Amino acid sequence: MDVAFMIDVSGSIMQPDLAALKTLISKVISQFVITADGAHVALMTFADTPNDQYYFKDKQNIFSIQEAVQGLSHPGGGSKMVVAFKEARKLFSEAAGGRDFVTRVLVIATDADFYENDFKLAVNSSQQVKNDGIIIIGLGISSQVKPIMLKALASSEEQILLVPHSASPVKKDIAGDLISMICEVARKPEAIVSLRMEGSALQGHVIKSMNSDNELLCALACLNTRNCFSFNYSMKSQLCELNHTNRLTSSDDLILNPDSAHYEMVFN
Repeated sequence: MDVAFMIDVSGSIMQPDLAALKTLISKVISQFVITADGAHVALMTFADTPNDQYYFKDKQNIFSIQEAVQGLSHPGGGSKMVVAFKEARKLFSEAAGGRDFVTRVLVIATDADFYENDFKLAVNSSQQVKNDGIIIIGLGISSQVKPIMLKALASSEEQILLVPHSASPVKKDIAGDLISMICEVARKPEAIVSLRMEGSALQGHVIKSMNSDNELLCALACLNTRNCFSFNYSMKSQLCELNHTNRLTSSDDLILNPDSAHYEMVFN
């Protein structure tokens, strides 16, 4: 999976909101399996022009990418999204290290606050990205975010999330939601079942239970169930439990169970 983050650093984005966004992105990419054959990450910012860029061809290790995230600048200015989308398409090109044989996702972090004519041009430019086979997820930032406009840029109305802005009294960590949304896009073509812990089970997150002859059939059930990211399987009772989260995001709910094994879906 190739995931690129396209980040609005124009004047309408406040510094505290950008800082919160950096923290969010760092949490999200820390859950990716970043290897030569696994997930790859790219970054770009935009205002009047595209700014900081980290290409897929650059070092694909978590430390280098985290450093690039924390080093993102905030020049301010206007929000030229048409130019930004054009540059985003280049990010996914073979010359920039993009891979056309994997799932490709572009996460746009913006307040989507445009004048009407600029908005129409931005929507047309986003469609060109979608026509390339790239899935767009919208990430709304700042107190001035325009959800309706953000939905028009995303691949579907369901593929947007709003980041709690710095002045909001409600602080919600949406890292798990964004990870789930990205992984949901890639779950069928690039999922790998990984045994995490024998003698354990994740409790409190079961979305479906069934009898299954073996763990492979249980894994297939998870793969074909929306929002299933791990499962518990008991050889003794042949009970298959599908979970909507995993031990990485719900570690406190992993319990000892000698009759069970906990498996997770890993998305490369």
